[in-house]
Amino acid sequence: PWKGGRFMELNLRPHSINCYALSKLQYRFNIIDPRVADTNYFLSQSKKFIYADLLEVPEEKILHRDVSDGGLGLFHIQSRAKAALIATFLQTAAHPSFQRDHFHNTLYRHYVLEEEIPAPAIPPHFRGDFFSNIRSMRKEMGTVESLTFREIYHFLQKSLLSGEPDQNGERALLPLKCEAASPNTDWQRTWRLARLKGLGPELSSFLLKLTWGILPSKARLAKILPKTYKSPTCQLCPPTATRVPETLEHALFNCTANNTLPQLLLTLLCSYTPNVTPQRVLTL
Repeated sequence: PWKGGRFMELNLRPHSINCYALSKLQYRFNIIDPRVADTNYFLSQSKKFIYADLLEVPEEKILHRDVSDGGLGLFHIQSRAKAALIATFLQTAAHPSFQRDHFHNTLYRHYVLEEEIPAPAIPPHFRGDFFSNIRSMRKEMGTVESLTFREIYHFLQKSLLSGEPDQNGERALLPLKCEAASPNTDWQRTWRLARLKGLGPELSSFLLKLTWGILPSKARLAKILPKTYKSPTCQLCPPTATRVPETLEHALFNCTANNTLPQLLLTLLCSYTPNVTPQRVLTL
Protein backbone atom coordinates (compact mmCIF):
# COMPACT_ATOMS: atom_id res chain seq x y z
CA PRO A 1 0.00 0.00 0.00
CA TRP A 2 2.89 2.38 0.69
CA LYS A 3 3.83 2.16 -2.99
CA GLY A 4 0.63 4.06 -3.72
CA GLY A 5 2.91 7.07 -3.29
CA ARG A 6 3.90 6.69 -6.94
CA PHE A 7 1.58 9.66 -7.45
CA MET A 8 4.06 11.65 -5.37
CA GLU A 9 6.40 13.81 -7.44
CA LEU A 10 9.75 12.28 -8.39
CA ASN A 11 11.98 14.52 -6.27
CA LEU A 12 9.90 13.78 -3.13
CA ARG A 13 9.99 9.98 -3.32
CA PRO A 14 13.63 9.43 -2.19
CA HIS A 15 13.01 11.77 0.76
CA SER A 16 9.95 9.71 1.70
CA ILE A 17 11.97 6.47 1.57
CA ASN A 18 14.81 7.97 3.61
CA CYS A 19 12.42 9.17 6.31
CA TYR A 20 9.96 6.30 6.62
CA ALA A 21 11.81 3.18 5.44
CA LEU A 22 15.60 3.47 5.51
CA SER A 23 15.56 5.26 8.87
CA LYS A 24 14.19 2.03 10.41
CA LEU A 25 17.05 0.08 8.82
CA GLN A 26 19.61 2.58 10.06
CA TYR A 27 18.51 1.99 13.65
CA ARG A 28 19.31 -1.73 13.24
CA PHE A 29 22.60 -1.18 11.40
CA ASN A 30 24.19 0.00 14.65
CA ILE A 31 24.02 -3.55 16.03
CA ILE A 32 23.38 -5.83 13.01
CA ASP A 33 25.56 -6.17 9.91
CA PRO A 34 23.20 -6.18 6.88
CA ARG A 35 23.43 -9.08 4.44
CA VAL A 36 24.10 -8.42 0.77
CA ALA A 37 20.84 -10.11 -0.27
CA ASP A 38 18.88 -7.87 2.11
CA THR A 39 20.47 -4.63 0.93
CA ASN A 40 19.90 -5.62 -2.72
CA TYR A 41 16.24 -6.34 -1.93
CA PHE A 42 15.74 -2.99 -0.18
CA LEU A 43 17.41 -1.16 -3.07
CA SER A 44 15.24 -3.00 -5.59
CA GLN A 45 12.06 -2.07 -3.71
CA SER A 46 13.19 1.55 -3.48
CA LYS A 47 13.79 1.72 -7.23
CA LYS A 48 10.35 0.28 -7.95
CA PHE A 49 8.81 3.02 -5.86
CA ILE A 50 10.93 5.90 -7.22
CA TYR A 51 10.75 4.88 -10.89
CA ALA A 52 7.14 3.63 -10.84
CA ASP A 53 5.82 5.94 -13.59
CA LEU A 54 9.03 6.63 -15.57
CA LEU A 55 9.40 5.24 -19.07
CA GLU A 56 13.16 5.85 -18.97
CA VAL A 57 15.05 5.81 -15.68
CA PRO A 58 18.03 8.12 -15.06
CA GLU A 59 21.58 6.94 -14.60
CA GLU A 60 22.43 4.80 -11.58
CA LYS A 61 24.78 7.53 -10.25
CA ILE A 62 21.86 9.95 -9.97
CA LEU A 63 20.04 7.76 -7.44
CA HIS A 64 22.56 8.28 -4.61
CA ARG A 65 24.03 11.64 -5.61
CA ASP A 66 23.34 14.53 -3.27
CA VAL A 67 20.48 16.80 -4.32
CA SER A 68 22.91 19.75 -4.53
CA ASP A 69 24.80 17.81 -7.22
CA GLY A 70 21.75 17.01 -9.34
CA GLY A 71 20.93 13.67 -7.72
CA LEU A 72 17.94 12.23 -5.92
CA GLY A 73 19.70 11.87 -2.57
CA LEU A 74 18.62 8.32 -1.73
CA PHE A 75 20.59 6.89 1.21
CA HIS A 76 23.18 4.30 0.19
CA ILE A 77 22.44 1.38 2.50
CA GLN A 78 25.88 -0.28 2.53
CA SER A 79 27.71 3.03 3.06
CA ARG A 80 25.47 4.02 5.95
CA ALA A 81 25.89 0.62 7.59
CA LYS A 82 29.67 0.87 7.21
CA ALA A 83 29.65 4.46 8.52
CA ALA A 84 27.75 3.34 11.63
CA LEU A 85 30.31 0.58 12.28
CA ILE A 86 33.28 2.92 11.77
CA ALA A 87 31.76 5.61 13.99
CA THR A 88 31.16 3.12 16.81
CA PHE A 89 34.70 1.72 16.46
CA LEU A 90 36.32 5.17 16.60
CA GLN A 91 34.29 6.10 19.68
CA THR A 92 35.52 3.08 21.64
CA ALA A 93 39.03 3.11 20.16
CA ALA A 94 40.19 6.72 20.29
CA HIS A 95 37.40 9.26 20.98
CA PRO A 96 38.34 11.39 24.02
CA SER A 97 34.74 11.64 25.26
CA PHE A 98 33.99 7.89 25.35
CA GLN A 99 35.17 5.03 27.52
CA ARG A 100 38.22 3.40 25.94
CA ASP A 101 38.17 -0.23 24.77
CA HIS A 102 41.78 -1.47 24.97
CA PHE A 103 41.37 -4.09 22.23
CA HIS A 104 39.85 -1.55 19.83
CA ASN A 105 42.55 0.94 20.79
CA THR A 106 45.25 -1.63 19.94
CA LEU A 107 43.60 -2.33 16.58
CA TYR A 108 43.45 1.42 15.93
CA ARG A 109 47.07 2.01 16.83
CA HIS A 110 48.41 -0.83 14.68
CA TYR A 111 46.11 -0.78 11.59
CA VAL A 112 45.30 2.96 11.42
CA LEU A 113 48.20 4.79 13.06
CA GLU A 114 50.53 2.00 11.86
CA GLU A 115 52.52 1.91 15.09
CA GLU A 116 55.08 -0.85 15.47
CA ILE A 117 53.30 -2.95 18.08
CA PRO A 118 52.30 -6.64 17.98
CA ALA A 119 49.54 -7.11 15.39
CA PRO A 120 46.27 -8.23 16.97
CA ALA A 121 43.94 -10.56 15.10
CA ILE A 122 41.27 -8.68 13.15
CA PRO A 123 37.69 -9.71 14.05
CA PRO A 124 35.53 -10.82 11.09
CA HIS A 125 33.35 -7.70 11.19
CA PHE A 126 36.41 -5.42 10.80
CA ARG A 127 37.92 -7.22 7.81
CA GLY A 128 37.93 -6.18 4.17
CA ASP A 129 38.44 -2.47 3.50
CA PHE A 130 37.41 -1.37 7.01
CA PHE A 131 40.81 -0.10 8.18
CA SER A 132 41.85 1.11 4.73
CA ASN A 133 38.79 3.39 4.71
CA ILE A 134 39.77 4.83 8.08
CA ARG A 135 43.35 5.40 6.88
CA SER A 136 42.00 7.17 3.78
CA MET A 137 39.84 9.41 5.97
CA ARG A 138 42.80 10.20 8.20
CA LYS A 139 44.95 11.04 5.17
CA GLU A 140 42.30 13.40 3.75
CA MET A 141 40.83 14.91 6.95
CA GLY A 142 43.79 14.79 9.28
CA THR A 143 42.26 13.60 12.55
CA VAL A 144 39.54 10.95 12.70
CA GLU A 145 39.10 10.41 16.45
CA SER A 146 36.12 12.79 16.73
CA LEU A 147 34.48 12.25 13.33
CA THR A 148 30.68 12.08 13.41
CA PHE A 149 28.54 9.53 11.62
CA ARG A 150 27.45 12.18 9.10
CA GLU A 151 31.04 13.10 8.22
CA ILE A 152 32.03 9.46 7.80
CA TYR A 153 29.00 8.74 5.59
CA HIS A 154 29.68 11.74 3.35
CA PHE A 155 33.28 10.59 2.90
CA LEU A 156 32.23 7.03 1.96
CA GLN A 157 29.52 8.35 -0.35
CA LYS A 158 31.94 10.72 -2.07
CA SER A 159 34.46 7.90 -2.55
CA LEU A 160 31.73 5.73 -4.06
CA LEU A 161 30.62 8.36 -6.61
CA SER A 162 34.01 9.92 -7.40
CA GLY A 163 36.90 9.01 -9.64
CA GLU A 164 40.56 8.60 -8.77
CA PRO A 165 42.29 11.43 -6.83
CA ASP A 166 44.08 14.03 -8.93
CA GLN A 167 47.59 15.39 -8.33
CA ASN A 168 46.32 17.50 -5.44
CA GLY A 169 44.52 14.56 -3.86
CA GLU A 170 41.09 15.95 -4.72
CA ARG A 171 38.30 13.68 -5.91
CA ALA A 172 35.81 14.92 -8.52
CA LEU A 173 32.37 13.37 -8.96
CA LEU A 174 32.07 11.06 -11.94
CA PRO A 175 30.25 13.15 -14.56
CA LEU A 176 26.70 12.37 -15.64
CA LYS A 177 25.91 11.96 -19.33
CA CYS A 178 24.29 15.40 -19.44
CA GLU A 179 27.35 16.98 -17.78
CA ALA A 180 29.74 15.27 -20.18
CA ALA A 181 27.65 16.40 -23.16
CA SER A 182 27.85 20.07 -22.09
CA PRO A 183 31.17 20.56 -20.24
CA ASN A 184 31.04 24.37 -20.45
CA THR A 185 27.81 24.57 -18.44
CA ASP A 186 27.95 25.67 -14.81
CA TRP A 187 26.18 22.55 -13.56
CA GLN A 188 26.30 23.51 -9.89
CA ARG A 189 24.21 26.55 -10.79
CA THR A 190 21.93 24.40 -12.94
CA TRP A 191 21.23 21.91 -10.13
CA ARG A 192 20.56 24.76 -7.71
CA LEU A 193 18.09 26.39 -10.09
CA ALA A 194 16.32 23.08 -10.76
CA ARG A 195 15.42 22.88 -7.06
CA LEU A 196 14.96 26.59 -6.44
CA LYS A 197 12.70 27.30 -3.48
CA GLY A 198 9.20 28.25 -4.53
CA LEU A 199 9.11 26.21 -7.74
CA GLY A 200 7.15 23.36 -6.20
CA PRO A 201 7.85 19.62 -6.54
CA GLU A 202 6.00 19.19 -9.85
CA LEU A 203 8.03 21.82 -11.66
CA SER A 204 11.29 20.78 -9.99
CA SER A 205 10.74 17.18 -11.08
CA PHE A 206 10.08 18.34 -14.65
CA LEU A 207 13.28 20.43 -14.67
CA LEU A 208 15.33 17.51 -13.36
CA LYS A 209 13.99 15.22 -16.09
CA LEU A 210 14.70 17.97 -18.62
CA THR A 211 18.33 18.40 -17.58
CA TRP A 212 18.90 14.64 -17.26
CA GLY A 213 17.53 14.21 -20.79
CA ILE A 214 14.83 11.64 -20.02
CA LEU A 215 11.71 13.54 -21.08
CA PRO A 216 9.82 11.27 -23.53
CA SER A 217 10.16 13.12 -26.83
CA LYS A 218 9.36 11.24 -30.05
CA ALA A 219 13.06 10.90 -30.85
CA ARG A 220 13.64 9.20 -27.48
CA LEU A 221 10.51 7.03 -27.76
CA ALA A 222 11.55 5.77 -31.19
CA LYS A 223 14.82 4.51 -29.68
CA ILE A 224 13.29 3.03 -26.52
CA LEU A 225 10.15 1.48 -28.05
CA PRO A 226 10.84 1.15 -31.79
CA LYS A 227 7.96 -1.30 -32.35
CA THR A 228 5.39 1.06 -30.84
CA TYR A 229 6.84 4.40 -32.00
CA LYS A 230 8.19 3.75 -35.46
CA SER A 231 8.65 7.37 -36.50
CA PRO A 232 10.70 9.97 -34.56
CA THR A 233 9.20 12.88 -36.49
CA CYS A 234 7.07 15.57 -34.88
CA GLN A 235 3.35 14.98 -35.38
CA LEU A 236 2.32 18.52 -34.35
CA CYS A 237 3.99 20.32 -37.24
CA PRO A 238 1.62 21.13 -40.16
CA PRO A 239 1.42 18.42 -42.84
CA THR A 240 2.77 20.87 -45.40
CA ALA A 241 5.89 21.57 -43.36
CA THR A 242 9.03 19.49 -43.52
CA ARG A 243 8.77 16.84 -40.84
CA VAL A 244 11.78 16.84 -38.50
CA PRO A 245 12.64 14.63 -35.49
CA GLU A 246 10.91 15.70 -32.32
CA THR A 247 13.83 16.38 -30.01
CA LEU A 248 13.49 18.41 -26.83
CA GLU A 249 14.84 21.50 -28.55
CA HIS A 250 12.36 21.11 -31.42
CA ALA A 251 9.38 20.40 -29.16
CA LEU A 252 10.03 23.32 -26.81
CA PHE A 253 11.46 25.92 -29.19
CA ASN A 254 11.15 25.22 -32.92
CA CYS A 255 7.80 23.48 -33.37
CA THR A 256 5.30 25.73 -35.17
CA ALA A 257 2.50 24.37 -33.00
CA ASN A 258 3.89 26.47 -30.12
CA ASN A 259 2.65 29.58 -31.94
CA THR A 260 5.94 31.55 -31.63
CA LEU A 261 5.75 31.57 -27.82
CA PRO A 262 9.35 30.23 -27.41
CA GLN A 263 10.68 33.05 -29.59
CA LEU A 264 8.98 35.57 -27.31
CA LEU A 265 10.60 33.85 -24.32
CA LEU A 266 14.05 34.01 -25.91
CA THR A 267 13.54 37.70 -26.77
CA LEU A 268 12.65 38.44 -23.16
CA LEU A 269 15.63 36.46 -21.82
CA CYS A 270 17.99 38.32 -24.16
CA SER A 271 17.35 41.51 -22.19
CA TYR A 272 18.83 39.78 -19.12
CA THR A 273 21.30 37.37 -20.74
CA PRO A 274 22.57 38.49 -24.16
CA ASN A 275 23.28 35.80 -26.75
CA VAL A 276 21.07 33.29 -24.98
CA THR A 277 20.41 30.11 -26.96
CA PRO A 278 17.85 27.30 -26.67
CA GLN A 279 20.62 24.97 -25.48
CA ARG A 280 21.46 27.33 -22.62
CA VAL A 281 17.80 27.48 -21.66
CA LEU A 282 17.55 23.69 -21.68
CA THR A 283 20.43 23.56 -19.17
CA LEU A 284 18.88 26.38 -17.10
